[in-house]
Amino acid sequence: EILVVAGGGSGAQSWGGGGGGGGVLNFTNITLTAGNNYTAVIGAGGQIPRAAAVGNRGVASSFNGYNATGGGGGATTAGASTSGGSGGGGSYGTQAPSAGIAGQGFAGGDSVGTGTTWGAAGGGGGASAVGSAGTGPAANNVVAGAGGQGRNISINGSWIVYGSGGGGNAHISSAGNNPTGGLGGMCG
Repeated sequence: EILVVAGGGSGAQSWGGGGGGGGVLNFTNITLTAGNNYTAVIGAGGQIPRAAAVGNRGVASSFNGYNATGGGGGATTAGASTSGGSGGGGSYGTQAPSAGIAGQGFAGGDSVGTGTTWGAAGGGGGASAVGSAGTGPAANNVVAGAGGQGRNISINGSWIVYGSGGGGNAHISSAGNNPTGGLGGMCG
């Protein structure tokens, strides 16, 4: 059995969308030859961006020709999200989420808001599900989207979640505000 997981994308600054989970590939009944050398590359997660910058993509991982794509970066109010193994979340109604790659992950979630006085960004996509959309405003509550669910895989006897998306960011400028950031993705 082979499991290849890429690095996840980072969420964005400036009221940004959540980062997409790294692409996940899991294959069974794969034949490997004892004594042969196989090349494995483990991709890092995307770096935290500077202020007001779009999230960074994660780095790809690979093993013997099986390539998992890094997760996409989350959008800001001024910059688009990026696609990846799973896509980055949208930002405040002005920037759309991005797509994931079929067989590796899903798209990020949509956002809502004005981009100035309030907004709820979308969660990054996960290996098992699309990121959730942001919601609001209702009674001065805005809630950012949760990250998409990852894949629950047992490759060594223990069930572990891989490739979950990151939660989005929320903001509201009115008095008595109750912005709530999005949760990271859970198991699928």
